[in-house]
Formats: sequence, C-alpha cells, structure tokens
Amino acid sequence: MGTIRAHPICRHALLPRFAMPFPLLLALAVSPIELASSGSLLVFPWFESAGARQSVLTVTNTNSNFAPGQGGSGFAGSVLVDFVYREEQTCEVFDRTRILTPNDTFTTIIGVDNPQHASGFVCLIARNPVTFAAIDFDHLVGEMTILDGATGGAWTVPPFVFRARTCPGEITDLNGNGVTDLDGFEYEAAPERLNFPRFEGQSVGRVSELILLNTETLRLGNGLSTVFQILIYNDNEEQFSSSAQFRCLLRISLEALSGMYSDIFLGSTNENPGEPGGGGVENGWFRVRGQTAFTSTEALDRIPIVGILLARTPIPYSSTPYISGDEE
Repeated sequence: MGTIRAHPICRHALLPRFAMPFPLLLALAVSPIELASSGSLLVFPWFESAGARQSVLTVTNTNSNFAPGQGGSGFAGSVLVDFVYREEQTCEVFDRTRILTPNDTFTTIIGVDNPQHASGFVCLIARNPVTFAAIDFDHLVGEMTILDGATGGAWTVPPFVFRARTCPGEITDLNGNGVTDLDGFEYEAAPERLNFPRFEGQSVGRVSELILLNTETLRLGNGLSTVFQILIYNDNEEQFSSSAQFRCLLRISLEALSGMYSDIFLGSTNENPGEPGGGGVENGWFRVRGQTAFTSTEALDRIPIVGILLARTPIPYSSTPYISGDEE
C-alpha cells in the first residue's frame, strides 16, 4: 500500500462532536463509506448505452455559497465536476468536465455524453475550477437510471459516495501521484466486503447479473487482476462458496458465476420449508470479498470492491449491497 501519510485533523475527525482518544481518530480515518451521503467523489459501478438501453446520469451541487470565489471571480460554492468514464473491458478513459454553480444540477444521457463506450463505470470527481486539482468538496450527490426502451424496464444505480479526508477546499492528492486514492487518507476507504441481502434462484426466465469493480482500477487500470470469493447462503443458513477472477470490471450472470445460484440447486439443499420465498422461487443471500489482487509488478494487501446486482428478468430491479466490517 505504500507509506502511510499524515492525516490532517479536520471536520471529518470531529464529526461525532465529543472528545476522542487518538486511536479512535485513526479508526475514523479509515472507516468505510456510507451510501447515503454527499461527497467529493461518486462512483457509479455500471452504465449501459447500447441498443434500446440508455443511462440517465444526474449530479447536483448542494453547496449554497454565493460569496465571491478565488480572485473575486465566480462563486465560492462552485465546483468543476470531472466525469471520468471507463470502458467495461479495456478500462479506456473518456472524460468531460463541467462547472456546477451553487445549487446547480446537471443531467445527461450517457450515450450522448460519451459516444465511445457502450458500457462501463463512471466516476464523478470534484475539482478546483481554476487549478483542476481534485479537492475536498463534500457537496456532490447524484443518481443514475438505466432505461430499457424495448421492455419498459428500468434499473436504479445509486453511487458509492466518498467524502474527502482533507479540509474544505484543500487538494486531496496527499501523495502527489495524480490519482484519487480511496484509501482512508485522501478519501474515505472503499469497502472490502459487500453483503447482498437477497437473490432469487436463477432459471431460464429469471436472470440476474452481478457487477463488481475493484476501486484500485482507478489507479492501476486494466493491468489489475482481482480474485474474489463469494459465500452463498440458502434460506436455512447453509453456506456454499465459489470464486472467480476479473480485470477492470466484472459483469456476469449469477448462474454463469456458479450453479449454486440456480433455483434447482437451492431447492435440492437442506432448505427451510417455512420460508418458501416469493412465488415459489427459492431465495438466498451472498457476501463478496476480495482474496488477492495483483499486477505484473505489484500485489495488493487490501482488496477494495464496489458493485451492484441487477435483476434482468422477469421483473427488473437493482439490489444495492450493504457494507460490513470483519466477521466476529
């Protein structure tokens, strides 16, 4: 992970509003993100812009400061938002920038905004409008909806929100590597474990896709390989496991990932007859955690991961994971 950098004591360390010993301050510095918050960096783990499917992306600046900005120009509450798109398989970058004034909001159709990529993920980064440096500006909120014109279906893709760890308006690139590090020092640390509270047993007419992204891809690109483990639980607390490997971004149907997601398999296990599920369909839940991640020159000792579950048929819906700490 490299050398640990000094962390400035600012408002993030003082959020609980009571005196804390130094070890607790350090714990807060590397605490996991919360999904429902405003921040300085938003990660949407998936977008689609192919055929009848289009993604509608919105970002809003909730800062209301209309005082004069740097050098008396603009507003103090304005921000430059960097839209960094990455292609699903190659991690190729396509980006645009836009100024959002205080209380401003912007919505775009991704297929129009980014005509080069049919699918992938997108990061929105708060930057100084004058210097272009990434800054602490915890006032961005956003949302995405993927629309399917052929079926009339829609999926909501909420962002993973990362608050900066410096002080308001200050640059976040503490180590000078030119990368937005989600390491608990520049920004809040990305989670290492995702809990998906429910999935339906997979069959021919019931298909869900899992999207996973190692956030170190922001730094290492397509050269990063990630091996992850999935622990699958049926409705009677029985545990099964599988693993897989991906580069850049993973998009895979649950049944292609493992036959243990199938309705037939779940029905053959020691299930709970008192929990029949909806419509006679078997249900379960699963946990994702990284095992190893590496490039040709580097092995990571921390595997940060974000993702979402998209149910494609018969009824489209999205399932956002929950973040947890270590197991007891």
